[in-house]
Order: sequence, then C-alpha cells, then structure tokens
Amino acid sequence: LNDKIVAVDDEDVSRMSAVEVSKLLGKKSSRPRRKITVLREVDGEDGEDEEPGSTGPRAVSESDEESDEALKSENRIDIMAPAGRLGVLVDSPVGGGLVFVSEVKDDSPILGEVHVGDKVVCVDDEDVSEMKAIQVSMILGSRSKNAQRKITVVR
Repeated sequence: LNDKIVAVDDEDVSRMSAVEVSKLLGKKSSRPRRKITVLREVDGEDGEDEEPGSTGPRAVSESDEESDEALKSENRIDIMAPAGRLGVLVDSPVGGGLVFVSEVKDDSPILGEVHVGDKVVCVDDEDVSEMKAIQVSMILGSRSKNAQRKITVVR
C-alpha cells in the first residue's frame, strides 16, 4: 500500500527510518494498545470517507483491534521461498496478534513478493497465527535447507 507511519501514540516519527520506528514500536510492546497514524495515498474511487474526486495523501489512524477486524477481509497470498536466508525480519504486535513482516532486505530472494506489513499465517501449511515472531523465525530458519518453503501471508 505504500503507507508511511507518521506517528506512534501521537509521537511524530516521520523523520525516523523504518528500523527506528520498528525499535520504537518494540519499546512500546508492553502496552496493551498503540495508536499508529499512517499517511496513505488515496485515489478517491472507493468513495468511503472521501470527498468526491479527492486524491492525494491523508492521515489514517488504526488501533490494533481495528487491524484485527481488517484482517478478516484481506487477501491470502502464498509465497514460495527458496532455500537459504530470506532477508526478511518479522515482529510481533503489541498485545498479541499475527506476526508481521517488519523489514525486507534489498538482497532478499523474495523481494517484491513479500511486503512490509504482510501478516504471516502459515509456514508450509502449518498454522503460525498463534506464535510469536521468534517462533516463526525459528521455523523458517529450521527449514532453510529445504528446496523451498511456502509462506502464507495476508495483505
């Protein structure tokens, strides 16, 4: 979607790198809820909450609870990853929820297939929706010598 996080709990993060924002979110992980404000490019075609014909960026805030509701309508995508390191970092959201992709390295073999913000739901058809990021990373790493791994995400 090319969303850009501009604030976390009303703290301006617009000048921070993705890694710095990720670290900030990690520091706030003990909180039961966080407010994340993003800048989203809209085209005005869906007509929801938009003036007719409006275009351009707008700020959108979404709580963790609202994110879980949005997940029900998102697309499931299977990504076939080759053997070896994936160059993908995953993180766990505050208060639980699906593990999400927090960074994709420039040399990742699945660059362009997996996106920051994708939520990991299965690895080789094994449900990982109740696992923490470290557990998902361990599963992916333990299968790094397999010819391929199927990673199912929702976007």
